[in-house]
Amino acid sequence: GDDDDEEEYTGPLIRKFYPELVRGHISSAAETYGLGFEVPLLPMGGAAISAGYKITSPREGLHLIHGRLMGSPETRVRWTMNENEVTKGGIYEQPMFAVIVRHVQDQSFTMALKLKATTYGK
Repeated sequence: GDDDDEEEYTGPLIRKFYPELVRGHISSAAETYGLGFEVPLLPMGGAAISAGYKITSPREGLHLIHGRLMGSPETRVRWTMNENEVTKGGIYEQPMFAVIVRHVQDQSFTMALKLKATTYGK
């Protein structure tokens, strides 16, 4: 069969990008969980019995940057940045990104950067 009807894509294509995956330094913090209760011995106050427990366990977290190619043909990169969930210190302040683009020589192309931030309340 003759495939003359299908034209080859000649626009800009992303060949490589950085970073694909960055895992930051692991940070840990102790988290304490507890439960307690108090029962009065006399109806009008006074002495009471109290009981409870506390559990402390370490929790680890890290910064994460993950990139992946998008589209067919591959003309976009999407990076997702996550803060360290333990330290809650935000995302990297000055991340660096790079792409290598294949394009026809002497033919201009447009590149756009779109940022989107999502915050989560406690």
